[in-house]
Amino acid sequence: MEVMRFLLFSSLEWLALFILTFAMFKFPYRGFWGQIILCSVLLSFLSYVLFDVLHLRPLAPIIQLPLVIICTWQVFRVHLFYAALMTTYGYNGYAFIQILFIVVMKGAGLTFQELISTPYFSILQNATIVVTLLIGWFVHKRRLGFSFIPDFELVRVKFRGINLWLLVLIILGNIQFATYSFLATKSTEAFLVSTIVLMLLLYFARKKEFSYD
Repeated sequence: MEVMRFLLFSSLEWLALFILTFAMFKFPYRGFWGQIILCSVLLSFLSYVLFDVLHLRPLAPIIQLPLVIICTWQVFRVHLFYAALMTTYGYNGYAFIQILFIVVMKGAGLTFQELISTPYFSILQNATIVVTLLIGWFVHKRRLGFSFIPDFELVRVKFRGINLWLLVLIILGNIQFATYSFLATKSTEAFLVSTIVLMLLLYFARKKEFSYD
């Protein structure tokens, strides 16, 4: 029963991340629901294996991140560079929301060890899922996302100008998320780092939106 509960909520986490990512780049949900749900379920199984079978929780983000990039690239047929870009934005957006809740809950007097134990972890997990889904829905309905990512794989990408900056931010964003397990224990520092990275990502995405690179 505990395994099923883990898989259910983990699937919902991945689903929320994909929905937020699609909304951020004005990707349509219609026609992709099957792939989104399938990827969410498969990634939840991966999380279970990494967390509870292999006991590699600290290394999980490092292993999961490239697999999500490959998933976006191969399943949704997005160019590899843009797949990495979308994944970086989605991951950091989700992490920002979760770290914000961690800061609030620690401000209420909870320790990090209490936060990662039941029932507080369930509250953190559920709150992050709900808020992410609401933000994704709002961004999608209002068409507030970016539209510069082509919805096909065969596109030539030149690594210069804004694209070069975005590549650097992909690397920095992935490093930031790879160290998420460590940074989350230091909520204030994690929130500061996450805010800076996310603001830089949004700034250069806006520049890219109005450029011709």
